[in-house]
Amino acid sequence: MTASDEDMNRANDMKKKPWLQDKQWQRELNLFLKRKEKCELDAFFKHGFKYLAETYMPQKLREVGLI
Repeated sequence: MTASDEDMNRANDMKKKPWLQDKQWQRELNLFLKRKEKCELDAFFKHGFKYLAETYMPQKLREVGLI
């Protein structure tokens, strides 16, 4: 899905946040800005927000070493 101008502005703002200065976060934000693509997580809500927040996202973040 193509990122909107608003998405791009948010990503640029996020790059400035002190808590997102880690090299991995900066790399991901730069990749997003370069690709101009995003992923919507709406499909995961069929499992409920709790599943998304407590199971799916932590698992994915662990897989890439962010937590």
